[in-house]
Amino acid sequence: MNINLDGKDYEIDETDKKNATLMGILDVVRVGDSALPLIQHIQHCVQAIHSGKLKELRDALPEEKEQKKTKIIKP
Repeated sequence: MNINLDGKDYEIDETDKKNATLMGILDVVRVGDSALPLIQHIQHCVQAIHSGKLKELRDALPEEKEQKKTKIIKP
């Protein structure tokens, strides 16, 4: 298997038991490469729904009436 890391090419024999640790690390890196874009997509979706629901809540709540200002009459 050929991999490129930081601009350097490496060849790893997947069948060699000496490379089992490297293959384990590579598997975790691959999962991360796949998972990170999905997690970012989920985050954007949650933010969009959250913003929309906040707007919906603001629109659904009754508007505050202006409080009448009382005049203080000095004797």
